[in-house]
Amino acid sequence: MSKLTSRLRNAARLAALGVIATSIVVAMISLPTPSLAQNVDDYFVNAFGDPMDFSNTEDLVINTNEAMFVGGANKSISGGQLHFDVNGAFAFDLVWPGFATGMAHGREGGRVPIDAARYSRLVIRMNAPAGLGMGVRWFSCVDATAVCQGGLAFAAVAGWNTYELNLTDRSSGVGLPVSWSGSLVGLGIVGGG
Repeated sequence: MSKLTSRLRNAARLAALGVIATSIVVAMISLPTPSLAQNVDDYFVNAFGDPMDFSNTEDLVINTNEAMFVGGANKSISGGQLHFDVNGAFAFDLVWPGFATGMAHGREGGRVPIDAARYSRLVIRMNAPAGLGMGVRWFSCVDATAVCQGGLAFAAVAGWNTYELNLTDRSSGVGLPVSWSGSLVGLGIVGGG
């Protein structure tokens, strides 16, 4: 089984609530510390000097249908938003786990791992035209294999909404082996069906 097939299968498993939507707009994703202060301590700002606000193309590699963004169509980043159409399962990596044989660079978790104890929430601001089963997945190894994958499911509802997810909450029951703890090298969003 190819790595692409495996990732799509895992995406479908995490997004088991799957209702197909036509188009999604994501305006902001943040991995803050659990502080309510105005100056939030954010992983993307601390690790890469750039918030995941889709104000520039470095925020997410979209010109591929492999690895960092699988599935989806008509992908674009403009006006501080990520736009894409959904007609099945999709997955995109906010922090790419990388390859075991490669040298970590860019927004790769092998270069700047996520400290799960420090960053335990994920905030996503997005617009979906209909309900959509989605999930967050993470990896504790650069090979991004099933044995080092964790995740949680959530249901996106129609319209603009902000989702604040507690990544330590294992009650979503997706059955993946890795909890949100320790040093993590990959973080992604999955959805569709």
